[in-house]
Amino acid sequence: MPAPRDADVAMLPGGALVAGDTLTRWSLTGLERPIRVLASAGLSELGLSPDGAALALAQGDGQVRIVDLHDGRPLGVVRAGRGVVKGVGFSPGALWASVMDGAGLAGWSWPELAALPTPPGSRALRRLTTAGAGALWGVDFGSSLFAWDSLTEEPAVLDVGGPYLDMERGPGGVITLSAAGQARLVPERGAPRHLAQLDG
Repeated sequence: MPAPRDADVAMLPGGALVAGDTLTRWSLTGLERPIRVLASAGLSELGLSPDGAALALAQGDGQVRIVDLHDGRPLGVVRAGRGVVKGVGFSPGALWASVMDGAGLAGWSWPELAALPTPPGSRALRRLTTAGAGALWGVDFGSSLFAWDSLTEEPAVLDVGGPYLDMERGPGGVITLSAAGQARLVPERGAPRHLAQLDG
């Protein structure tokens, strides 16, 4: 399957999504053929709603576009800031985005898309995800993971073992991968646990 540079991939029931300059949905049984292509430009990250019905598209123009995952129908557009939106993710009842213009986190109620207060300790984050019962977690451009168990309190800050490469929600917590090849599980409760050292 050819994928654009700087693509983000999200796994879905029965298919996979790839985002680069366009958003393409592929079937797992026929990866050589796209099922659906939603034309867009400047996509930097994907965020899947908790029910799997909507997809948030982080864009380079400071906007987040939300589409219905099944038919591509537009569900809304929100402006997160003036810079590139680098992170986007859902928590129960909310949609969050991180912008490179210094605004940090921006949030909206979901699905109403009414603006929410900025969480304490807001900052620009490279990637966002949710954990457990709706905590918001994000990795910055260095080696720190920020975990908001309550969006009204300062986040806990954890070292993810070197400059960040990627982060995904996994069984029991969030799995982080550093540029040095260290894979760690950051559980919802307790200390981070080393999973593997990836070479190459």
